[in-house]
Amino acid sequence: GRQNLFYQTPASFFKDATNVDPADTSGGVTYVEDKNGKEREVRASGHWILFPGIEGIGRVRQRYPMFPVHEYGNTIWKETKAVQEILVGGKSPALKSILEETRWEAYGADLTLLSGGGHSHEVHISPAQLSRLKDGKITSITAVSTLANGHDHFVKVSYNRTAPPGLEWSLDYCTMSAKKGWCPNMPAGDCSQTSAGV
Repeated sequence: GRQNLFYQTPASFFKDATNVDPADTSGGVTYVEDKNGKEREVRASGHWILFPGIEGIGRVRQRYPMFPVHEYGNTIWKETKAVQEILVGGKSPALKSILEETRWEAYGADLTLLSGGGHSHEVHISPAQLSRLKDGKITSITAVSTLANGHDHFVKVSYNRTAPPGLEWSLDYCTMSAKKGWCPNMPAGDCSQTSAGV
């Protein structure tokens, strides 16, 4: 075949024509016939990683590994971005909505009540409670928040399926602990009620 015809470098160009690199698959020194019919010692003229020693110069590296300076476009980058799109929601409102629903169905929701007093309270709504709210089987749930700064809060989370988008959820909570029941039934002065959108 023609793959073995590119032997044009005179073997004498290299200091030690018999010193062959283990990675050299060219076969080392070979002979070709010049235009006058005389045999000439030659070496392969293709690319080398390291040239054999050259008289007065030494060994020279001809080829260096070239690493990409970016990740864009390769398959690892594409797969990473696809996973990011799924986990974070990216720019797709439809996908983000599906992921939020799936996350809520699997784990429920944790609400954080922030106050101006330098502390916060947590309220957990179970997946079953969220499902019943979304299905319209119930319209609200009540829960007691975590204890912080010596008190807790009664919380009422409501879901209105007929409300305009973004206004379906509402939250009512007592500003202080109410041990006798839900705030509207408490005597005046025991707690006050605050409403907010979720």
